[in-house]
Amino acid sequence: MASDYIDERVVGLLQESRGQAQKLLTLMEHEPIEQRQSRFPYCIRDFDLASILEKSESVLPGFATLDISLATAVIKASADLQSYQHDETRRRPHNLLMLAQPGSGKSNLVDCLAKSLKIPRVVGNLSALDSSSVMSYVVNEARNFKAQDIVPLLFLDEVDSPPLHYAALLPLLWDGEWFSSGQVLKLGRCIIVCAANKVNLEPFLDSEPNAHLKTVDSSKLPDFLSRFDAGILELKSINDEGRDLDKFCVAATLIKRRFPHADYVSLGILQFFSQVRVEHEIRSLEFLVNLIPATSVHALPSNILTGSPFKPDQGFLSLHQTWNKGLRSRFKSLLQGEGELTNLLRFHISEQDRRHAQELWSLYADNIGLLKLSYD
Repeated sequence: MASDYIDERVVGLLQESRGQAQKLLTLMEHEPIEQRQSRFPYCIRDFDLASILEKSESVLPGFATLDISLATAVIKASADLQSYQHDETRRRPHNLLMLAQPGSGKSNLVDCLAKSLKIPRVVGNLSALDSSSVMSYVVNEARNFKAQDIVPLLFLDEVDSPPLHYAALLPLLWDGEWFSSGQVLKLGRCIIVCAANKVNLEPFLDSEPNAHLKTVDSSKLPDFLSRFDAGILELKSINDEGRDLDKFCVAATLIKRRFPHADYVSLGILQFFSQVRVEHEIRSLEFLVNLIPATSVHALPSNILTGSPFKPDQGFLSLHQTWNKGLRSRFKSLLQGEGELTNLLRFHISEQDRRHAQELWSLYADNIGLLKLSYD
């Protein structure tokens, strides 16, 4: 399963964490509700969530995954970009194509790659109304770094958005040149990451391209695709089968960011976020996490600290009705189509998935064992 790009130690870490995370997803699922609630609050000591999260970022700091095939692809891409970065004999741009759905974490992955390479990144979204101005800005910013003898990373998102840009991007991808207002902006050596939705390019990637050419610009697509000498990196949907463990890690990471003072989190919250199907990938997960009120983190009462692993002033985020009745009722109302946020929620959980989300909420809301989020 491991390739030349990922060593057996990392594979072992990921497999161990995958096993623990998989057990957590179904933990307490069939235990009677009364039995779950009677033990609250208590710490689930058999699983180290903080360690699982740490190992999920062992491939690339800041980018959480327990998917070994994805981890292999990310490490391969990172090693390839690093090789180019240090090989000054390579004078043309080095280009990577990223295929992913909107909201899937493309920007975060690019940020993490740039940080790991210790190089600056310049971002441009080509779905903007004036995409030519966006491109001129990106190239000029990158040229400023080149003047400091730094190899920049250009991230061009949504290159497949209309109007299509394939023909205009060809000189940049090959010679590092961008034509703007009658001028040639020379960039030369750099790293370019282009992102597109696989759905829009799949016919050209999987079959004879000439059978799909419909416009003058799309006739340049095969030439465009041929210029990605760093290859293609695909970020599969977080809703795909097998990525529930990644969704589990991402949800925990988002909760840590939103509630930095929460030392523990209710297992049921993570189980719900891991299983619910969301429309816009990680962006939708973040929307759901942000629905949790800021007042939801509670300090553990002193009368339960004796003989427990908890320490004074440790905070926890739980669905237990005694501590978070407001949070429970808020999510229940939303999933039933009630409340002022329902219209917004439909953009993140579709109508056809709403019933399944309600079933998940009923199943997991009382899984109130606490998992340690933070490191000692």
